[in-house]
Amino acid sequence: LFRSLRSRALALASTGSARVAGRPPLLATFLKLAVLPGTAPPAHWTWPGRLAVGALRGVLALSTVPLCLAFAFGGALSVVRFTAKCSEVRTLEIERAAQSRWFLRALQACSAVTGISSFALFLRLYWDQRELARKL
Repeated sequence: LFRSLRSRALALASTGSARVAGRPPLLATFLKLAVLPGTAPPAHWTWPGRLAVGALRGVLALSTVPLCLAFAFGGALSVVRFTAKCSEVRTLEIERAAQSRWFLRALQACSAVTGISSFALFLRLYWDQRELARKL
């Protein structure tokens, strides 16, 4: 037994990979059979082996579905709770902001810059369209 384990360890160390004598790695084969539904069991397996693969895939799917649903519903409920908290705090923050002169001045300045740049962009696009229509 010890010599067999030692020879396998030496074979692994000498090849640098898990492939010994041209066989695919056991873990990779197991994971492919268990997780990928498109991977068929080997043809020489009888019905108990095929049934075991099907049962394993079913159990994995049954445990994955509730996990995905929990993440989806948890994420959705977190967004709902966040928007509820934001709407609670929003009115108070708007009232505080309205009392600040500096905030109102900065808000008006930013609104002016946005309006002027939007108008300039519109004019530029309008002139480009006119020149394009002239060339046609």
